[in-house]
Amino acid sequence: EERGERVSISEVITAVKKNQVKQITATENRIIAVTDQKTLIADKAPGTDAFELFKNAGVPLDPTKVKVTQKDETSLNNWISVLGGILPVILMVAFFYFIFRQARGTQESIFSFGQSKAKLFNRDLPKTTFADVAGVDEAKQELTEIVDFLKNPAKYKAMGARTPKGVLMVGPSGTGKCVTGNTIVWTNKGLMEIREIPRYYFVDPLSHVVYGAGLASFDTDKVESQDKFASHWYDLGEQETVKVRLAQGYSLEGTPEHPVVVMTTDGTLKFRKLSDIQEGDQIAIQYGRGMFGNLTLVDEDTGYLMGLLTGDGNMSHASRIGLTNVDDEIVTFFKNYAARHYAMSAVTERGQSYLITSWDFKRYLYEMGMSYLLSFDKVVPSTILQAPKKVQVAFLQGLFDTDAYVEKKRGAFEYTTVSERMARQIQMMLLNLGVIASLNIKGKKENGYYRSVYRIFVSGAGFVAFGKTVGFRLKRKQQLVEIHLKRMTRVNTNIDIIPGIANLVEQSWRVLSKKKLSNEKLSKTIDKVRWRMRVTRETLKEYIAYASSVSIEVPHLEYFRSLLEANLFFSPVVEKSCDLARVYDFTVPKTHSFLGNGFVNHNTLLARATAGEANVSFFSMAGSEFMEMLVGVGASVTGETPILIKQKDKTKLLPIGEFVDQFYVGNKEGIVPVEDVLTLGFQPGKAGFYGYKHGKMQTISESRFKKVSSVFRHKVSQIYEIHYLGGIIKTTADHSVFVRRHGRIMAIATKDIKKGDLLVELPLNIRLPYVPGRRQRHKIVAHEFPEEKPTILLDVWNDDKLLSEQYAFAMAQ
Repeated sequence: EERGERVSISEVITAVKKNQVKQITATENRIIAVTDQKTLIADKAPGTDAFELFKNAGVPLDPTKVKVTQKDETSLNNWISVLGGILPVILMVAFFYFIFRQARGTQESIFSFGQSKAKLFNRDLPKTTFADVAGVDEAKQELTEIVDFLKNPAKYKAMGARTPKGVLMVGPSGTGKCVTGNTIVWTNKGLMEIREIPRYYFVDPLSHVVYGAGLASFDTDKVESQDKFASHWYDLGEQETVKVRLAQGYSLEGTPEHPVVVMTTDGTLKFRKLSDIQEGDQIAIQYGRGMFGNLTLVDEDTGYLMGLLTGDGNMSHASRIGLTNVDDEIVTFFKNYAARHYAMSAVTERGQSYLITSWDFKRYLYEMGMSYLLSFDKVVPSTILQAPKKVQVAFLQGLFDTDAYVEKKRGAFEYTTVSERMARQIQMMLLNLGVIASLNIKGKKENGYYRSVYRIFVSGAGFVAFGKTVGFRLKRKQQLVEIHLKRMTRVNTNIDIIPGIANLVEQSWRVLSKKKLSNEKLSKTIDKVRWRMRVTRETLKEYIAYASSVSIEVPHLEYFRSLLEANLFFSPVVEKSCDLARVYDFTVPKTHSFLGNGFVNHNTLLARATAGEANVSFFSMAGSEFMEMLVGVGASVTGETPILIKQKDKTKLLPIGEFVDQFYVGNKEGIVPVEDVLTLGFQPGKAGFYGYKHGKMQTISESRFKKVSSVFRHKVSQIYEIHYLGGIIKTTADHSVFVRRHGRIMAIATKDIKKGDLLVELPLNIRLPYVPGRRQRHKIVAHEFPEEKPTILLDVWNDDKLLSEQYAFAMAQ
């Protein structure tokens, strides 16, 4: 078999276009391209001529630059010369057999292709049509005749054409609509870059199916937000891209065919390809989506500390952690945090810098995602981006307490950094919290700055939202914010406008005017709308409130209300450029959209639209449209792993395989919904706390039976074994177990476990009272069930006296 890097045919075409390919060998079903650095191998359709393939792609092969060899891998010519005498007879028999077989009914049934073994995508007729597919106009035009053939088979049959058994369409997800890897997407685990999806979700490397990836989605027809699960995730290699930047600094880079939501001049939301976007186009940015993670490795105080260190800290020297600051509140917090958690290491003072030397402390911060804190490579750690809202706010407060300021004369807030990546992360975090923040370059290298300086700026209505949602912990800064908020009782900005709907608002008002239901104030407002041809958010709110109070039906009112409730901010395009970058893509069933960098990005299936136009059933080899709402479903254990199941008020301890197998028939795999089943878990009510508080021992959480929504059975090619004193645990690489590190209990993926880690099977940790001169002592206790009365009875224990005694002994320790 050929040796080389497996790539898509589009990557080979791109390499030829760049004159990087020296030699091409075309076999029956492969293209092998040799460059100076490596060999690329891509699949092609059998029988396709290499010269024709590249010519159709707009990159004709030049024999003077690229040596092309086409291999004939068959030996049919030799056989034909030997069998020349009998071959015509064989062909004649085969021909008549084929004719008689076709006459038995194949022509009569256009739907015979439905008997294939492909998985059914949707039992109902698809509703998606070409109107729902953005871009790819040439492909849609080419498919028009196929659609007509499928819709009107009798017409083509009368002309002598045979009815096809089906149409096979091959292509990447969304037919080329992709975004670059640094695009930040909204997920059910928090914010993350699209290229990081396989790090936090299981993605099947062969089928590209992604399990448990819930995404923020948007339905443009209903003008409403929805949360949907992605069915597939793709890495589609390097491709040509288009990047657009908006007036407020929001930007997105994707392939030319990639569509985003814009507001048209007639006041409707529509998808438009990046290649068709023009300067001045009003693109929709969604704010206040409020999708946060549930990762509790970092508590609020630690989040605040990480924000302080990101702003004014340094971790580039040996085991030392430094904070440089002059505010007593911040210095006191730093000293108290170190005393509570790392009492054996003292904080020393050097001028305005406060230092603590502790490798345990520094290693913990590294494990939580902190870097050396060099100014240009600062980032927001993933433990923060995937944390609950309160932890994210605490981090931002720490960062802003040290590195941001509020103007004294007006309500405006500014934060600067030389790290472009962190600036964009902060902008997205604020957007998720409902704060519209502009991002621009305050100082550029070409203007004499050592590095470009990126500025986050918030004013007007955004400042009001910032003050109420984030604000500062530092009193002197927060007091200034509160003074401004008292003055800003009404904010009517000329930036936050709803474009394109001025005519619709006037049409709506005319119905009120004809019924003599308008008033002088409203009439003057409409005069301004008619003259300026724009509607601010505050004006639209006032009009909706008034129109809703009358007793007649007012046109467009529900649409206006939906626009407001969707939290869409519209910003004009100010810059457009082209580049080359690696791109990624989702398949999102039903809504076919996801939120990335604040933009509403589109993803749909051209094949599904073809079936919708023809009004025939749609089948897909890629999998089902249904995706159960289950996070981390790809992280699994082997069948012999014991679990505690509660069903019909009866608790059983049994192997997970025995329990799961009852829901499947034969060797079937995939997700199966279940009802009325509970399994042993824990309540994360105190998950962020560990230690001794108010004179009482505290546990990390309490045990709780949790609802099982579905089960999942699948085969994997690799299993990890964890060998410990209690035996062996067999899991997939992404399955998490509890371990104790640095006095804390945390969930760690099996692939990240290190030799010597302390495995905690019962995740309840108690830190005992601190005794001066001795190490802090810990105690692991058994599960506690505050809601279970009477005590749980296990069938396997009831008749085992020895086991009962051992359990009683363990509970007493």
